[in-house]
Amino acid sequence: MRLLYLAVVVTLLVPLHSLSAQDLFTIEPGSRVRVTAPDCGLDGETIVRALSGETLAFEATECPTSSVLRMDLYRGRKTYAGVGAIVGAIVGGTSGAIGSYTVLNPLDASTGAGTWYAVFGGVLGGGLGALFGSGIGYLFKADRWEEVPLDRFRVSFAPRSDGRFVLGFRFAP
Repeated sequence: MRLLYLAVVVTLLVPLHSLSAQDLFTIEPGSRVRVTAPDCGLDGETIVRALSGETLAFEATECPTSSVLRMDLYRGRKTYAGVGAIVGAIVGGTSGAIGSYTVLNPLDASTGAGTWYAVFGGVLGGGLGALFGSGIGYLFKADRWEEVPLDRFRVSFAPRSDGRFVLGFRFAP
């Protein structure tokens, strides 16, 4: 029965122990990060020089990991082409539908084809607006940052030299 209990505890605790910030994120020397660590005088962008145990070495200073309040990892640049395409399609489609209905319907009022003019103008205007809007959105770029979950709570389960096991908890506020 003790062996079964031990197997259940090991099965539940080992995955918790193996999840750490460095397993989920690859922070290597040369990585661009945003760090908030007032105790070390850091509040902004910097480059990681080295990682060693409980210490992070940045461009200008070294800092214990327990002093880091927040860290974001640079993930490249993104464009706003998709947002521009959506806005362009809405604006172009609406203006194309309204414009074609108001201009072309009075010219052909006897057939009552104003609805078809509005649909055609809306589709054409929406397509052109999406194309133009995506081109404009592509010109605007921003950095992408992803927050690194700090290893605040750690559970460890390890064998000791005398054959017994040690269960440890660590919480860093």
